[in-house]
This record gives sequence, C-alpha cells and structure tokens, in this order.
Amino acid sequence: MSKKRIIGFVVGALIVLVATVGIVFPDLVSRSPKVTPEHIHVNMRKHKKQLSCRLFEAVQFRRPDRVRQLLRKGADPNARDCGVQIQWGDDNLTTTSLEQAVSSKQVEIAGLLLKNGASFDPSNRNGQKVMRYIAGEKDLAMYQEFKKAGKSFEVAAGKESNVKSLLEHAAANGNQKLIEQLSHKETNTQSK
Repeated sequence: MSKKRIIGFVVGALIVLVATVGIVFPDLVSRSPKVTPEHIHVNMRKHKKQLSCRLFEAVQFRRPDRVRQLLRKGADPNARDCGVQIQWGDDNLTTTSLEQAVSSKQVEIAGLLLKNGASFDPSNRNGQKVMRYIAGEKDLAMYQEFKKAGKSFEVAAGKESNVKSLLEHAAANGNQKLIEQLSHKETNTQSK
C-alpha cells in the first residue's frame, strides 16, 4: 500500500470512529452549552456595556471620530454604569458621556451625543450641574449646541427650592451674554 492510501484509510477510520462515538455517546461529543435567548440577551447587554465604556474613553480622550463610530455601533450615550465619576465642585457624580463632554468643554462631542439620543433633564441633580457649567461659560457655544439639538432648559413645575432655571444660573455667574440670549427669547415668546 502506498502512503497516500494509508493516510486516507486512517483519516476515514477516524471519521467513522468519531461519528460512532457521537451516536453512541452524544454527551461525550456535545459538551458545548445550549444557547438560549437568555444567553443571547446577557451577551448583548455585556457588548452594549463595553461599547458604552469605550464611548466614555473616547470622550475622555477627546476623540469625536471614535465617538461617532461607537454611536453607530450602538453605544448608549445615556449609560451610567461604567463607574466614571467627574468632579463638579464639591461633588463626585457618576456621569453620562454627555455630562463628561460638557464638563470638559467638548462642544463638538456634546453635539454628537445630543444628536444620537443623549438625554438631559434640567430638573435633576446632574442636569443642574450641566446648566451651572453652561451658565458659567462666557462662550455660548455649548448653550447653542443644546438648543440646536432641541433640548429644553425649562425646569419642571413644582421644582424643589434648590433647582434653578438656566437664567438664575446665568445671573449667579454674571453671564451677561447668556442673560441677553435668554431674555430675548422670553421677550419674543411673550409678544406672540
């Protein structure tokens, strides 16, 4: 017999052996766990969390191109579960990518996040921190980015005493440009 025939015979015998063992002892061959919808859901959540954590990193390293890419892949701009904290005055707050972008004065990245569904609530603690930052900046670029994205700075009725409007924050910071912008808006709204 030639070498090729012997090799062919051995390979054939191995295939028959594996098939026989698989039929006789199916548990021996199939040791991989069954994939259920729950497994898929857990894996998707882990993947989304990884994307969201990478989004935090892209914001931190000022990479708008990477932010754009991660948002296209499905990163959640509203995720708070990456353990990222930022210093706002005396507070350490867990934060979203949007709040991180605002705190580090990244107007372009804030705009990308807003366009891709980042939420902003001026009535909660983190929203108040964002408004305080916007009101403290003499440059209106961040304010205009929020307005362009259709975000409202209106504080819900029945607000707590420590919740301030953007105009109150602007006045406290002496931001004349923003006060004029907001006053002009109010005058136009009242005259209609």
